[in-house]
Amino acid sequence: MSGTSRIPRTIPAFNTYINSSDDYLQATPSGGSTPNYQRLGLTNPQATGWSDKRVYWRDTLYPLYSNVNTRTKTVNQNVKQFIKDCHTLGNPLLNIMAASTNATTDDANALNFMLLRKKPTHPTDPITDDIAVGSTFKGTILNISFRSSHDTKRASLAEGADSVQLLYKIGDPAPTDINDTGLKSQLITKATYKHAIDSNDSGKKLYFYVRWYNTKYPNIANGWSKLYTIVLV
Repeated sequence: MSGTSRIPRTIPAFNTYINSSDDYLQATPSGGSTPNYQRLGLTNPQATGWSDKRVYWRDTLYPLYSNVNTRTKTVNQNVKQFIKDCHTLGNPLLNIMAASTNATTDDANALNFMLLRKKPTHPTDPITDDIAVGSTFKGTILNISFRSSHDTKRASLAEGADSVQLLYKIGDPAPTDINDTGLKSQLITKATYKHAIDSNDSGKKLYFYVRWYNTKYPNIANGWSKLYTIVLV
């Protein structure tokens, strides 16, 4: 339903709408204390402006139009201009109400708008980027870097990820899969990770799996990587 069709343009339909819509906006639902216009996000001046239009139409302009003795060319022109002005006033207000989180199907039917619910802002699609791993040693520090498959030059988190989830084990035997009971879990919130090598672990192998992860939306984490192996020096 387009914004220009919500308020009728034909005179009989407009007459019904301007009266019924104002009645609805000013009404207070049974058992409530807040009028519909306020519940749907309109201010008092906005609702009053809508009512003032209705009163002028009901008490002044429409009676002139309805009476064949007073329906002059000027009255006809005034009626057309009035309906046009009501579109200018009303459509932005209908947009406000249609987007209100309080708006119901009954509101939409009474005021002739479609509910404009905001789409969820949280991501739902899994991260699809592959994760590439690099490693270097600096003394007894192992530096591990992670980068997106779309970034070939520097460490970076994939789009949608705010961290890297790591499953790791130091020492043989190698894990057979990610469900190995010997694996420990760690969350890394940067695209680089520094591991201080304990003297007791020197010469042992570090085994690990990694994947992109989002701490707010765990459901979009991508699949686990292959098993990586690094000999600790």
